[in-house]
Amino acid sequence: MSEVSREADAMEIEGQAHPTIFEIETAMAFLYFKKKECQVVVLETGLGGSEDATNIVRNTDMVVLTSISRDHIAMLGNSIEEITRQKAGIIKPGCSVVMQKGKTGLNEQRGMQNVIAEKCKEMKVELTVADSSLVKNVQREFPMQTFSYKEDEDITISMAATYQIDNAVLVLEVVHQLCQKGYLIKRSHLLKGMKTAVWAGRFTIVEKEPLMIVDGAHNEDGVRRLVETIEMYFTNRKIVYIMGVLKDKDYEKMCEFVAHLATDIITVSTSGERSLSALTLAECASRYHNRVTAADSVREALEISLLLADRDTVIIAFGSLSYLGEVIHIMKNKEQIRRDSNGGQK
Repeated sequence: MSEVSREADAMEIEGQAHPTIFEIETAMAFLYFKKKECQVVVLETGLGGSEDATNIVRNTDMVVLTSISRDHIAMLGNSIEEITRQKAGIIKPGCSVVMQKGKTGLNEQRGMQNVIAEKCKEMKVELTVADSSLVKNVQREFPMQTFSYKEDEDITISMAATYQIDNAVLVLEVVHQLCQKGYLIKRSHLLKGMKTAVWAGRFTIVEKEPLMIVDGAHNEDGVRRLVETIEMYFTNRKIVYIMGVLKDKDYEKMCEFVAHLATDIITVSTSGERSLSALTLAECASRYHNRVTAADSVREALEISLLLADRDTVIIAFGSLSYLGEVIHIMKNKEQIRRDSNGGQK
């Protein structure tokens, strides 16, 4: 941190713009990788791709494009094609490209794939599409899922969300491409990695009685997939939502999508420059549901949800990852929320 801080200050003294927080974090990461003599780095872009600070790299070996949806439209563009063009900016000569086939409409899928294919042609690189419609023999035993894809049979993952099978299919295609490039990845390694991988904040169980789940669904597409997963596992259960999102998200659409599954909705405020108040979100949610409460804090939201819950209730906290971290922290330190043996508040 000190090393990067000195360089950032020196840039400002020389009359250059002071680096942004994300640029500073990126520089710190690269310096850390260098000092640790990393041979391989898994590097995720920040916003978009083309103009992102992480895109300074020139030795990209593998480009992985996860599902693309309408997000950050103020900066990336209004159409799926415009957003995809930004994402495609990370494709470099000499790399391999694997993209996830999206769940959007047929025309949008074609538009996205055409943009990626054109970029791959321009860079003279090969494109592989991970197509989860080829998945078969799916078995679910919450939270485990087992499936087969092409020649890969009986792949087990420990993440419950339906969209995690799509992500696992993407990983399988990436692993096959890496093997073709000379990386040694044994099947036993693949199976172990799939089964033991966890992803905090993605339909993660944080409490078993009553069942409490956190999920980072923070945009329209994420909420659609969340609803899909709830309908898969919890059709006959009471659902209590805790919801907190940023003001630049389409929270109107989000409320519209999720409200019909809930018995109660509790809203919380998010923080920072893009914060949205619990009251504003509650007013929006009230247009789609008649039992909405605005909480003064995350802790109060958790207390209310536990008071509302019985043993058959599923509490789902979703939205911005910025507040979900607090949910996880509070639930790990249970002395902050005490309940008696009947589930009531002490």
